[in-house]
Amino acid sequence: MKAAVLRQIGDLRVEEVDTPQCGRGEVLIRVESCGICRTDLKMYREGQRDLRLPRILGHEVTGTVVEVGHEVRGVFEGDRIQVAPGFSCGRCRFCLQGMFNICDNLSILGFDHDGGFSDYLLLPEEAVRSGCLNPIPSNLSFNEATLAEPVACCINGLERAGVNVGDTALIIGGGVIGNIFYHLLRLTGASRVFVVETSPNRREFMRKNRIEALESVESVQEEVDILIPACSDPSALIEGMKMVKKRGKVILFSGSSPSPHPMVL
Repeated sequence: MKAAVLRQIGDLRVEEVDTPQCGRGEVLIRVESCGICRTDLKMYREGQRDLRLPRILGHEVTGTVVEVGHEVRGVFEGDRIQVAPGFSCGRCRFCLQGMFNICDNLSILGFDHDGGFSDYLLLPEEAVRSGCLNPIPSNLSFNEATLAEPVACCINGLERAGVNVGDTALIIGGGVIGNIFYHLLRLTGASRVFVVETSPNRREFMRKNRIEALESVESVQEEVDILIPACSDPSALIEGMKMVKKRGKVILFSGSSPSPHPMVL
């Protein structure tokens, strides 16, 4: 099969590799769609602390089940599925408290386990056991379903922050994550949501989706209850913090690019 393999930082190759064989407790899927996250770009350019090389990247995966291993229950050939990329152990202190996303032994598709930039993806027994296969409704396309992972991350951030009806929010960054946060905030009752985006192309994209983005933080004329830096520029957090009300909340969603200067808040 073909796969995009990151051999070393900056060395990404499309190669012919062996199609994985499905064993006991495992599930083999044919990849139908895999989103490109900015984290994939970061791993290509800089690496990432959980990355183990060489690695097939890709963690926003949807596909069709083509083979089911012995002892797997509730999964069948032909199922349309979205894959939750984190596999928890189910045994550590965090898993036992229901906090599977911070499992001490977490394995992640496209980081330390081969991901979805390939024709086929083998899901190991621990992934199947931890419930990482989510059925895709018939009215949702494979491409649309790849957004399940980033949408879930955004929902988790808002739930952790606790958005109240009538809150105001500032999102810095109008990419995919910024757009998702905007719509989720409106759905959860935020009264005003400001988005700052410096790219003219992204502002035009947002305008087509009925979102008016501002060019700078200085254009926001009021303090906000919630700040979401949804870009990797360290200055977004520094400038955005000036706009947060007392007892306001900051969702540190996006990682920062390396900076030679310390970040002073």
